[in-house]
Amino acid sequence: MRDAQKPDHINLSQLISRLREGRYVIPDFQREFEWKPSDIRDLLRSIFRDYYIGSLLLWKGNKENIRSLSCEPVYGYEGQGNPEHIVLDGQQRLTALYYAFLAPDHPLPTRANRYFYYVKVDKFMSEEFDTAFEYDWSTKVARMLGHPEQQYAEHNRIVLNWYPKIQAIKAAGLAGGDGDGLLHQTVLSPRHVAFLDVDHLYFELERFKAERGWYNLNLTRDGITELLADNTWYWLQIPEEELVGDSFEKVRVWQDIALALLKKYTERYYGFRKQAWELPHLEYRELETDDPNFLGVREDPEQSYYRVLYDKSRDDIAQKLHELKGVIESGTLKRWEFSGLKALAFGQHLYQPLLYLEGNDVEISPVTLNRGEFRFVEDLKAFHDANVSFFETRQLYLLRNMSRGRGVGFFEAGNFHPDFILWLLEGDKQRVVFVDPKGIHHLGKDDPKIRFHATIKEIEQRLGDQSVTLDSFIVSNTPAVTMEMQWSMDRAELRQRNIVFQQDASSYIDEILRAATTA
Repeated sequence: MRDAQKPDHINLSQLISRLREGRYVIPDFQREFEWKPSDIRDLLRSIFRDYYIGSLLLWKGNKENIRSLSCEPVYGYEGQGNPEHIVLDGQQRLTALYYAFLAPDHPLPTRANRYFYYVKVDKFMSEEFDTAFEYDWSTKVARMLGHPEQQYAEHNRIVLNWYPKIQAIKAAGLAGGDGDGLLHQTVLSPRHVAFLDVDHLYFELERFKAERGWYNLNLTRDGITELLADNTWYWLQIPEEELVGDSFEKVRVWQDIALALLKKYTERYYGFRKQAWELPHLEYRELETDDPNFLGVREDPEQSYYRVLYDKSRDDIAQKLHELKGVIESGTLKRWEFSGLKALAFGQHLYQPLLYLEGNDVEISPVTLNRGEFRFVEDLKAFHDANVSFFETRQLYLLRNMSRGRGVGFFEAGNFHPDFILWLLEGDKQRVVFVDPKGIHHLGKDDPKIRFHATIKEIEQRLGDQSVTLDSFIVSNTPAVTMEMQWSMDRAELRQRNIVFQQDASSYIDEILRAATTA
């Protein structure tokens, strides 16, 4: 058996590529393709779970024996192809893979409709494998394949949490729902939609569009009506009693809800179309001094980067602000605090200082850091100062990422703008980490912001620069025990989603940086 041929090993991507090129043909002595739709689904589940699915027995053919055996392409393949192998064993599996991955415009044998196979990512990530793999034959799915924005809407529903609004109303002493603490999730029914003033919604959306300069976005009243009639693109979180039509005040609430939903949809739709246009041009570029994330860009260099408004009678504030300006210009600022305003100088941040404001004695533009963001910078600075050996071979830089319209945003994650961009430079390797300190109790475990740790790795692979790695972390100021109970996850599962907790002051920065260096 010295001349026996050894088995050839190829990966799934190579196999699908060869199927697409028509390299496999079926001899006429093979039985017809007989698998049911559920058999194809079960094969996909086995492949994704890395189960053994058997081997293929192929014969390296030539034109003569391919013709003499009356070989034909796998079921559904059209065109001449490039026949190379005659399938002796494995026809059912190869045909199933071709049908599932390449979706030919043919019904399955003995079936009237085409079948479409898909993976429910949320179920798969939760390891609910029995329900993660499905198929559909409906015309709705067929139409959706030709409309990528509809696919995105189906799988990335807008979530509008109205509970904070209700709490604000109650805090002001007005009537509001008395929820039991659990988030009731629902949609607006046709009964609610019937009460809405579509003309008012139209004009408010036109104003919203103009404020953002989206002059190439076309809105119509009919389009708004159709959108409101379709409740598959959003979830509304609201106490159930708020949707009971027992007063005209409730109708005004429904109008506000509809407008908020439509604004979110408009923003997402515009971002989706913009991304579709920009995606082929996605690339890395060097950070320039005129980047919008730097304060004072394109402004008079004599003007201060921060603008502070205060009561003219507050001479004490004016004096302290002049003192602050002096220490900033002299380069001696370390930490400064007065009347709820805090300033922090962190040498690794690309401009100085960073400000945090408690209270309302002054108004500052651009907006200052919030409590969680300021604490993150303090914790990062403390780690940097205390771990000299870690940074002997690494350089650390930080930049606050400005809000929508100026900073770096990711439509793939619901137009997510992480609060900070962090760089770790190691030799010729750049490790870029997007960090977002935030409370997460109002988010679902499958929210695009929570899943962004996986999305950013897809972007990294798409850009394909071996010298750059991309990562993302959520720094939660919601306690870990709260999220463990709310999402039914333990700390290890939360950590797999790149969620760290600010309560772990002594370790969470270390977790982020060490994970980035091993990515």
